[in-house]
Amino acid sequence: MTYWIYSQGLPVLARADKLLEKQRVKPLTALNKSKKIADMDENSVQALAINDLNKSAIKSVYHNTATNVRQAVKYADDIMTTPVVSLFDNTTFSQAWAKFQAYRFRHFPVINSAKQIIGIVSDRDMFAESNVINKTANTVGEIKPITQIMANQVITASPDTSIHEICQVMFSQHIGALPIVGKKHQLLGLITRSDILRVLIKNEAMEFWV
Repeated sequence: MTYWIYSQGLPVLARADKLLEKQRVKPLTALNKSKKIADMDENSVQALAINDLNKSAIKSVYHNTATNVRQAVKYADDIMTTPVVSLFDNTTFSQAWAKFQAYRFRHFPVINSAKQIIGIVSDRDMFAESNVINKTANTVGEIKPITQIMANQVITASPDTSIHEICQVMFSQHIGALPIVGKKHQLLGLITRSDILRVLIKNEAMEFWV
């Protein structure tokens, strides 16, 4: 199992024991949900969604483990979502907002042309930035790149990392999504809290230890 922390797109090997150290949560300022991010009507948002993935594909992307067939799960590649709906480094804020609206996801990895992860953006990042844009001009979002908003440091794991350890890292680091990368640092999948909860619900025989 291998952990990497991507900082400004550069991978740095991370020690598992350091990632398992409990982190302090920084206080958050209140975020007001934006009424409108940019001059994009409903038809524009729908067009972006249809061009990217059709409705049937959208349903399958993050629900590929939602069948009733039970199977043993031990490692990241057993439950990770793949392929991953991502944003590219040249995506603008308005385009990213349209994807958040269309897919209703809470996180999007940001990748370069080689499909290597360079950052990650959450819905909270989008809401915080929308307040700034609304106070200036709506046209700002049309040209502002998502790379100015995304988190530049991203914790990732390899496909052979145990799910138990991934849960510990996500809890210790206060993160809701963990990208899974290959040996060439290409994005292979994504594990979210929802994926872990889905596995817990499907597997009825569980023992909890305190």
